[in-house]
Amino acid sequence: MGGFLTLRAMVIDRSVKVGVIWAGVVGNYDQMMNSWNNRPPATIPQRVLNLRRQAVAKYGTPDKNPTFWNSLSANSFLKDLAGPVQLHIGTADAEVPVAFHDSLAQQLRTAGKPVQHYVYPGDDHNLSRNLGVALQRSVAFFRARL
Repeated sequence: MGGFLTLRAMVIDRSVKVGVIWAGVVGNYDQMMNSWNNRPPATIPQRVLNLRRQAVAKYGTPDKNPTFWNSLSANSFLKDLAGPVQLHIGTADAEVPVAFHDSLAQQLRTAGKPVQHYVYPGDDHNLSRNLGVALQRSVAFFRARL
């Protein structure tokens, strides 16, 4: 969940000036609960899923209580980003839906924040078929901005 943490760090700490997110869990809570291929990935520990169930029992679902869930989502605070973001995802990613990537790219543009985003057709969660290209793009992005 490095992408989730990267985005969260960038909206909380303005000293984080640039971010690159590969195959990131960067959806808002409504997307994560309802659009994750109708099932959470096996990599989410059961204790985390139990916490989700407890939160929904206490606060309701994102569609019933959007104020609460949006207050937790980094996506709600994109205006606070101190710098640009670069996104990468493969269309054959079995872990993270491409829709999370597409939605964040649009949200960043709407917030007036600089974003570069790359979608790799047929590639997996690790971008193994395009690893060299993704690495080159990421390094160049950091070098140009740091």
